[in-house]
Amino acid sequence: MLVLKATLLNAIVVLSLALEYSELRILKDCHVYDSCETNDTATYNFRNCECDALCPLYADCCLDSKYYSEYDQRTRFGDDECVSLKRDRDVYMKKTCPKGWEDSEVEKLCQKGSPESSQGQHDPVGNLPVTSKYSNITYANYYCAVCNNDSQALNMWDTGWECNDIPGEIKDFKAYAKENLVYKDEKWGVLLHNDNGDNIIINCTVYPKIPEILKSSVRNCTKMIHSCSGSWTDMAVEKTCRSYSSPVKDSNNTIYRNIHCAICNYLTVHETFCYSYGLEPRFQLGDFDFTILFDIGDSSGSNIVGSVSPCERTEIWDPFFRKCRSVVCPKPSQVYRWNKCIEASDVNTTLSTKPSMTSLPSTVEDNLTTTPSDDTGNAIIFPTDNDNNGIIFPTDSNNSSTITGTAVASNVSSEFLACHKIHLSNDEFSIFGNGTVYVYNYSKLYEPDEYQLDKNGVYVCTPVVAGEKFSPVIAWVSLVGMGVSCICMTCHLVAFLLVPELRNISGKNIASLCLSLLVSNATFIINMFVDPNAVACLVLAAAMYFFFLSSFCWMNVTAFDIWYTFRLTKTELRVTGGNQWRKFLAYSLYSWVLPGVAVASVIVIDTVRPESIPKDFLPYLGERWCWFGHRKALLVFFALPMTILIILNCAFFISTARIITETTLASANNTSSSHHKSKYKIHLRLAVLMGFTWLSGTLAGYLQLEALWYVFVVLTTLQGAFIFIAFTCRRKVWRVM
Repeated sequence: MLVLKATLLNAIVVLSLALEYSELRILKDCHVYDSCETNDTATYNFRNCECDALCPLYADCCLDSKYYSEYDQRTRFGDDECVSLKRDRDVYMKKTCPKGWEDSEVEKLCQKGSPESSQGQHDPVGNLPVTSKYSNITYANYYCAVCNNDSQALNMWDTGWECNDIPGEIKDFKAYAKENLVYKDEKWGVLLHNDNGDNIIINCTVYPKIPEILKSSVRNCTKMIHSCSGSWTDMAVEKTCRSYSSPVKDSNNTIYRNIHCAICNYLTVHETFCYSYGLEPRFQLGDFDFTILFDIGDSSGSNIVGSVSPCERTEIWDPFFRKCRSVVCPKPSQVYRWNKCIEASDVNTTLSTKPSMTSLPSTVEDNLTTTPSDDTGNAIIFPTDNDNNGIIFPTDSNNSSTITGTAVASNVSSEFLACHKIHLSNDEFSIFGNGTVYVYNYSKLYEPDEYQLDKNGVYVCTPVVAGEKFSPVIAWVSLVGMGVSCICMTCHLVAFLLVPELRNISGKNIASLCLSLLVSNATFIINMFVDPNAVACLVLAAAMYFFFLSSFCWMNVTAFDIWYTFRLTKTELRVTGGNQWRKFLAYSLYSWVLPGVAVASVIVIDTVRPESIPKDFLPYLGERWCWFGHRKALLVFFALPMTILIILNCAFFISTARIITETTLASANNTSSSHHKSKYKIHLRLAVLMGFTWLSGTLAGYLQLEALWYVFVVLTTLQGAFIFIAFTCRRKVWRVM
């Protein structure tokens, strides 16, 4: 009786644990498309769920809508049918009569009308959809409105006609069709008379068309898969699938109501993409975008770059228990890193084999495996290859769910051997007399071949994975901006080679800045499209780090050189000419060698990983992204040096502006209008070169404001275009070219 009471109590607790939007973002982050947080027009056009008072009626509420109710989402979804239209977006329509309606003839007429096409209807107008002026509900036809007691004030939809093979000699076919429209052989058409006196019918398709006055009243929708596969057995995932709307799609453009519906149709999270009604790109860029350069903080408290999960790289977030869990990979050669299992040889950690035996009862001694351990002290014990053998799992003392003790061997299914596994403690599940295990917070019953017991708990296949932070829209903005900048900087470098006027000391500085920015942008674009192996990813991360640091140094050099030049020549605003290779060599050593030293230092620290440096400050280059893995390391090794250089640039800029002002005042009587314009142009070029735009990245990383991220991405990715406009788009340059 006590067990029964405990089970009922836990079941009530589970029913009250609704999925929260923050947990959905961890699982699959489509923040631009499935949130009510931003309610402007642009976001509304892209959003794939609703936030208004009608969303409970249609069961299409966003998870963070104030009108969201899990009960409404589960029970009301499907009451109205999502109907495809020929020339408009799909629309919700009510195509049935309510239970208890007694007039069978009206009910039959309601169900008979097909708004998808009136091709086979003798009276297509009589079967047009109607929209109620009072409720804004759209019905498949007039009879459906009648049986739903909503026919007092209706707006009738328009009709559209499509006819094939229209003869060219008929000038006003629309007027001709009105006079010669016929219905024959269950098809509509236009009757033509040829020169031989024969009658020919041009087939026409009749379809419903939304009147302009109803465009804002109808409820748009998308046909999607909203239930689990018939063979799916995880009731917790199935229940969640039916409880909210946040559509995702797979690579074949099949749309699912939410990520849980995709999972219970045997898709992984990484096989799904965010879906938007208003924006459907032809291919996916993934999660890598320009914001990752300054992702130095997150409200979740996570130290992982690009993540909204508070878990470490070896863990996943369990939203049902609200805790991080370590993960066991299916193959002995694999370890779990950044939301996927990878070969241990690809991990930047030195492993040494130290065999040890786990003590098990004598009846299962044949099922034992040796236990290698790594230099971190974590035992790495993996399943044996034979599906019928016992399974021994790893311990990991560094993760939130501590796994210790001896595994108890049993026969398990091949599905269990192949999945990612997590460990549940003894107070998180119950074992019944028939050998099944029930996890209350998952609302899931595990059969004997679907779990593995040890004295501290049980191993089960994980139903959850970690989430990503960035929106795919920012990835597209990043790509477009960097593409434009790469073209502009290439044009400037070509102009530099062709125009002697650009090859002075200042011009060489600008060209070097363009070169470093061009290569850094190119490596970033490569990062967006490729999925390299571990070594290549490390090289790509190091190259990106080097060229971005180099570009900051060249900005600093340019600021210093302009300040130094104006300081020496207060009486004339000009760039010092002549052969100054020695000065340029010094600038080059500073701008190329200093970043090289920084990159070498980071690589050494990342390879050695000394104990004197806290783990959070280790770079973890190329382990998740081809970039820094830890936010604190990104702050120390990248954001901090950049901020220092930009502060220096600001000082040089202010000092130079002061010199220009003093020079202008001193020669006010001889200063022409063109000279003032030249002064303002110099100020503009200085502002661009000093890299003020990069400060928005630091602010965005600290404040975590999405709007500021967009400002940062637009300004920084278009920096090459700004340089091109300021230094290449000049009359003297174009005359020479």
